[in-house]
Parts: sequence; C-alpha cells; structure tokens
Amino acid sequence: MSPKALALLLLLLSATSSLAAPSHPAAIRARDMATVPRTVAASAAGAATTYSWAAGATRDIPISATCNATQRAELARGLSEAVAVAEHARAHILRYGTGSGFFRRYFGTAAATAEPLGWYDRLANADRTGMLFRCDDIDGDCHLPGT
Repeated sequence: MSPKALALLLLLLSATSSLAAPSHPAAIRARDMATVPRTVAASAAGAATTYSWAAGATRDIPISATCNATQRAELARGLSEAVAVAEHARAHILRYGTGSGFFRRYFGTAAATAEPLGWYDRLANADRTGMLFRCDDIDGDCHLPGT
C-alpha cells in the first residue's frame, strides 16, 4: 500500500472512531432532536407540501405574437424537432459513448462524453424563461439583400 493511501486510511479510521455515538438510546434521541432542525411546510388542508425546484420555469419555447399562424406552426415544429434530435443524440451518447462512430465523427477520438451530453441535455431540457422567438426584424439583421 502506498504511503498516501495508508495515511488516508488512518485519517478515515481516526475520524470514524472519534464520531462514535453514545451507547444509551435516550442519549442518541436527545442528541438527534437537539441538532436536527425540524420544519414542516403545510398546505391549507394541513397536508405536508414539497419544495418544487422548478417552480416558475418555462418548459415550452415561447414564440412571439408578432408571428402569424404559419410562422408559429413552422417554428413550433422546427423547435420540437430540434429538441427531439438533442434528446436522441444524448441517448445515443449515453448508450454507445466514445465507441460510437457518430461520436468519433463529430467530436473526435480524444473527446470526453461529458461536454456534448451537457449541451444536448441543455438543448432538450433547459429553462426557457426570458427566451422569445420573434418573427419581426427588430434589429434589422434579417433583411435580405434585394428585398
């Protein structure tokens, strides 16, 4: 065993032995009750409620009212397909990893899977609050030459 591993093992053993609990059950209960804060959130009916970490998040991709019905339908379909492709790519990487020919083709042979997995997950599941797809050319960047 290496000296570093031995030192780590000794450190862990000394830490666990110093954390030994009292042997008397009443002492254990008293210690637990004194150190663990107890809070219970209740609804109006008195039932316990849970914390919703995604409260206020926008799951759908918002499309501006400046878009007509055809534009809205095209954008919604295209965005839905982009999410489906991102979910499929993420699932493919999770299944095949760096052994996939597709993975090697797009990310190389020395790439790790974590970064593309994270981006595909973000594309598929991110909070869309503050995002808006518009159909009007508010900044003039969409103007086509000759039109």
